[in-house]
Amino acid sequence: MAIDTESPAYKWYIRHVKWFQDKDVAGLLASDYTADAILMSYDFRVQGAAGLTYAFTQYLDLVGGFTFTTEQFHATPTEVILEATLQTEKAGVRKVWDVFTLENGKISRHFTGLKG
Repeated sequence: MAIDTESPAYKWYIRHVKWFQDKDVAGLLASDYTADAILMSYDFRVQGAAGLTYAFTQYLDLVGGFTFTTEQFHATPTEVILEATLQTEKAGVRKVWDVFTLENGKISRHFTGLKG
């Protein structure tokens, strides 16, 4: 199934990734996350602005700048699931997946991981 790159959900996603590319974690949190949002991976779980700031800052330090290609993207008004490939400055190619649960247009739950 082709990704509808003109859908409001996909445009939201592109804006979401741009915050990361700009390394603007404060802007990302203010724009896209609820105050008590949870970020969870197989390796960690953090909650709230302090935890998310730490996790995202560490991740950006690990990967450096990046470009991306999105292979899968599906969304409803309250959920987004995607798979993407990042070409990073510091960590090479990273195949990732993310699942977001949205409340009033902001992420309340974010599940993330690496693919194979």
